[in-house]
Amino acid sequence: MGKKNAPAKHRGPNDVDHYGALFCIPFVVTFLVFSVYPVLRTFVMSFTDYKGYGKADLVMLDNYTRALTDPLFWEAFVNTLKMWGINIVLQLGLALLLTVLFNDMKYRMKGLSLFRAIFYLPNLIACTSVAFLFKTLLDWQYGSVNQVLLKAGLISAPINWLGGSGATAQAVVGVVGAWMWFGNSFILLMAGVQGISRDYYEAATIDGAGRWKIFACITMPLLRPIMMYVAITSLIGGLQLFDIPYLISGTKGQPGRSLYTAVFYLFNMAFTNRQMGYAAAIAFVLFAIIAVCSFVAFRLMNQKED
Repeated sequence: MGKKNAPAKHRGPNDVDHYGALFCIPFVVTFLVFSVYPVLRTFVMSFTDYKGYGKADLVMLDNYTRALTDPLFWEAFVNTLKMWGINIVLQLGLALLLTVLFNDMKYRMKGLSLFRAIFYLPNLIACTSVAFLFKTLLDWQYGSVNQVLLKAGLISAPINWLGGSGATAQAVVGVVGAWMWFGNSFILLMAGVQGISRDYYEAATIDGAGRWKIFACITMPLLRPIMMYVAITSLIGGLQLFDIPYLISGTKGQPGRSLYTAVFYLFNMAFTNRQMGYAAAIAFVLFAIIAVCSFVAFRLMNQKED
């Protein structure tokens, strides 16, 4: 008689867990190599005078002391805050206005999903394309914006949007950023409004509350967490502003260094002046500022909710 087939070995739950761990290995390795290691390497570099080549000597906290007392860095940081301030006011204001209009029964219209896609579209366009588009439109001599304003008689001479006044150039960058990101804020606020129970609105309407009273006493308080989230994420991205000012103004941050942002300054220190160690210290100073601002914002938000 032939031998009977041996029974199949039963696999327990621990075997399944081992296979799951194997599938996680590629992600873990990629994360460690491309995320954790560069951060740790940059942190170590921030304590040296590394120039991108040759030997790096340890300078301890000299780079951090220099960054905290560097007037050019703080000038660039203030420029960054100005451009972000214009951006967040326009971004949140426009997103909130559109949210009110699309949520109000009086102004509600069909095709909301289409409008969402249209408003979100600028967020999908590469920053390089956006920068060159607005640089062309706002060109001092041949830009379409000046040509239209001249033909309409609104201005008597071309406006040097990007090379004249520093405040004008900063406003342009802030408006461009708001145009790119208001669609994302609009979608988040719209989702927040749609998550508010209709019972609140029906009860307020029965009590005789008007449209603006309902908005001020119901919609705004319940939207505060989402608005705070949008503001915090915008601040984190705004303090890292680099691509639009760099591509619009060129390597000098003209006019008068008004478009010289903190990351712009970091970039020049690292790749133009070859001061990699100092640039790494600036990166961690920025990280500390962003972390403190985020912590304070979250604490304020939690206190208001309590």
